[in-house]
Amino acid sequence: MQFEGEVLHLYLDVNANPTIGVGFHMQSVEQFCQLPMRDRRSKRSATLQQKRDEYRNIKYKPSGYKASWYAQHTELTLSPKASKKYLIEQIKEFERHLIHFFAKQDAGSIPYQLLPTPAKIALLDMAYNLGTSKLFLAFPNLIKAVSAQDWHSASKECSRLHISPARNEATKKLFLKCDKYKRYQLTWFETLVKRLKRWLS
Repeated sequence: MQFEGEVLHLYLDVNANPTIGVGFHMQSVEQFCQLPMRDRRSKRSATLQQKRDEYRNIKYKPSGYKASWYAQHTELTLSPKASKKYLIEQIKEFERHLIHFFAKQDAGSIPYQLLPTPAKIALLDMAYNLGTSKLFLAFPNLIKAVSAQDWHSASKECSRLHISPARNEATKKLFLKCDKYKRYQLTWFETLVKRLKRWLS
């Protein structure tokens, strides 16, 4: 998540989404209220009303500014420890979704758990940036290439809009690194079991 950065106050990202921490999109005031925010001046835990006021205040500010610009309009902050904890929870959640989605691919496809580590990192970065549903809907050729362990094709299908060229290049290089890993193949028995499970479901 090196390209996300960390901001411990609420701000609007380039798409005007209320955001905090390591690129955590706060899709609703209820979601934001679950964070352990603290009052910057009193150092005390923020009340629910303070969190609601903060969210609504930032949500209706103009977008297009750097994250630091919004600091002057905030009173609450998230501790680095809480930010790290939330990041770990988010990554675990994305991994659960990726395991589920890859399990639904064609018989013979590699399960997410057995992907080379660089491929997992690349997919997690894309899921973190896009969301798992959008990743699978908007990048079908990438998912097909990963499932077939065609890393050269995967490296050509992972480019995203609205992010830095450096981040896209880093993702491409991660997929290309997978070439050195031993190709995993499902045995005929495992393939048969997968097909039977799909047929019976």
